[in-house]
Amino acid sequence: MRTVLGPTDRLAIIVAMPAPALEDLLEAAEAQLLAMVRKLGSGLLRFEMAEDLAQAVRLRALQAVDSFRYEGETAFRGWLAQLVRRTVADRHDYWTAARRNGGAMVRITQLGPRSTLAGGVDPAGSSAGPFTFAERRDQLELAARAIDALLPRDQRLVAMLQAGKPIAEMATVLDISHDAAERARLRAIERFQAAYRLLAG
Repeated sequence: MRTVLGPTDRLAIIVAMPAPALEDLLEAAEAQLLAMVRKLGSGLLRFEMAEDLAQAVRLRALQAVDSFRYEGETAFRGWLAQLVRRTVADRHDYWTAARRNGGAMVRITQLGPRSTLAGGVDPAGSSAGPFTFAERRDQLELAARAIDALLPRDQRLVAMLQAGKPIAEMATVLDISHDAAERARLRAIERFQAAYRLLAG
């Protein structure tokens, strides 16, 4: 004999079904994510590949896994689009700053342990030739990816170094001693340089 389920029974079954894992949802939405990135981040594609931007969105999504609640496909796509917009906005801010002071960021990758940004040759020079622009773009892209690989405090220290902040100011911002700030700065530089070299092959 065939059992007919009423509306209440069907609702109970739906509620009892486990929510799909975020990793599975992201994998299933890979094509849509790339399409969103290409549409919303089209202005960034001269600096970064769409696949790299999509990966940044996926990482951001996975970092929010503890607060994520699946509420259906439509809500998930809306949530994903929000992440794309935030990631694109962050990367746009980064590249805007990098264009203003890109040489300093790339120069950090070549600093000695006790060096500062004062003096020296800027490897990301301001020449507008096509080869130089392509080389500079590649250097900045590697630096951006290396920055993303760092812990937040190291990212902050590298950003302060890029902006020319003195050790005393770093110590104040981080609420640590001058000596601790100096050690933290050196470790941040080392990690940034190691990540840059790894990405550069």
